[in-house]
Amino acid sequence: MEKDELVLVVIVNNKRDLHIAHTQNWYRIPVDKAPAELKNVRYIAFYQTSAFGKEKWKIDYWAEIKSISRLKRSQLLPLEKDHPDADKEYYKVNTGEVKHLPESIKGKKGRRILFVTTNLTKFKSAKTVDDLFSNIKKEKNKMAKIGVIHYNFPGLSFTDYLKYAKDTGYEYLELAISDVWTPEIDNPEAKAEEVRKEVESFGLKVSALSAGNDFVVLDEEKIKAQVERMNRICGLGNILGAYAIRTEGGSPKDSVPEEKWVDAMAGCLVRCVDAAEKNNIKLAVDNHGYITNDGDLQVELFEKVGSDWVGANMDTMNYRWAGHTLQELAHYYEIVAPYTFHTHMKDGTGSLSNYKGAALGDGEIDLEYAVKCLKDAEYDGVWCSEYEGPEGADTGFLGYTKCYKWLKENI
Repeated sequence: MEKDELVLVVIVNNKRDLHIAHTQNWYRIPVDKAPAELKNVRYIAFYQTSAFGKEKWKIDYWAEIKSISRLKRSQLLPLEKDHPDADKEYYKVNTGEVKHLPESIKGKKGRRILFVTTNLTKFKSAKTVDDLFSNIKKEKNKMAKIGVIHYNFPGLSFTDYLKYAKDTGYEYLELAISDVWTPEIDNPEAKAEEVRKEVESFGLKVSALSAGNDFVVLDEEKIKAQVERMNRICGLGNILGAYAIRTEGGSPKDSVPEEKWVDAMAGCLVRCVDAAEKNNIKLAVDNHGYITNDGDLQVELFEKVGSDWVGANMDTMNYRWAGHTLQELAHYYEIVAPYTFHTHMKDGTGSLSNYKGAALGDGEIDLEYAVKCLKDAEYDGVWCSEYEGPEGADTGFLGYTKCYKWLKENI
């Protein structure tokens, strides 16, 4: 065996797929998500997600690849011919015997990967998942993805917003649900396709779509309405090319006692996981408003849902806005970072009525520590700026320009 032979680490989201690998010696990879180097890979290794309970977040098994063929899902899983993705094409990776590693390769709590290639030497000596990808981590840090939210741009048309983002240097956008779906828009799917094409015409990409949902509900009819709406939003996000849906927790209500907040939100999120997985899009719960502006509660929520499709949108300022101390913010950055899919990089001073927004680096938030926590957790999503300070339209949106410069210099 040559030391530079390649090993592809794949994510396994359910026990059935690993069982098939063990008993039938094949694994499926969606053609539209397959890594370009698949044809050059000699081995495959299986990273177990939270679906495996106590056996989660580690690699225990691997196998040699014998051949690769291309089939429809209905051919791979003939008992599921009525599945919505029955005609979707997959690579069938045929393997030899699936072998158990002498020692597990362990991941960090909540560490999320998709397909990553490493070499055999590194794979055989690895004790942790980080050992596999140390060189990739450095490369990712060189290629930070910097974005800007479509928010607080008064007076700008959507097209002017795109032009500002492009001219400033931003590459990614977080869009609002109102950009593609309002009561006046009869066909939001067609609108999303139209928006995607306009975004791409500027050389930009959509990282996230905000949902504006409210999952703090217990009434079954209200739950059903929220879930159906979110499932459709996942589809819209997929059309836009987004990788995350910025998800709200919800607002306090007399009908939902405080001790039921987490149960209510988790109940809705669990029912949205299938749509998220189908559309290959993450549900990133924002620390926004009152209820989810608490890092400990967020982690409790993520653990209760127990899905790798549900995590956080970390807003660096909002915890402070809600009244938490700077010391508490540091703790929240530490514990929420491993679950983070998307960010709002935001600065300012004060809390509640005393809050004042500021450009990144001009407020009291320890942004450097937030960045450190995220990088330590192998965050590889978009660093999305959000600005709520005074330097707006009358200054040519100087505040957002300053935010871009800070991100470019510090990420």
